[in-house]
Amino acid sequence: MANAPNLEQLIKDPTRIMENSRSLIDLIFASSSHHLSDHGIIHLSSSDHSMVYCVVKVGMKKAPGRIIEYRSFKSYDIGNFINDLKCIDWTLLDNNP
Repeated sequence: MANAPNLEQLIKDPTRIMENSRSLIDLIFASSSHHLSDHGIIHLSSSDHSMVYCVVKVGMKKAPGRIIEYRSFKSYDIGNFINDLKCIDWTLLDNNP
């Protein structure tokens, strides 16, 4: 899948079994299969179409949140920036040891 990188297709066996053909038509994709405790196919005797399933682990500890600080340059104006630099009293820096 070109639009979905790092996805793994979990179902490998045919899910539609007919007298003359077998097809894998039911898919389950996961980006992180270690979050799943089980997955597979349940073949139903009353149908030629099998059922797919996956069991997601619950109660997993989440990674702690992070604070990401950034400066937006969306409204940046180079002319205003240069004017601000010209207004700074740079002699204050020269007087500090």
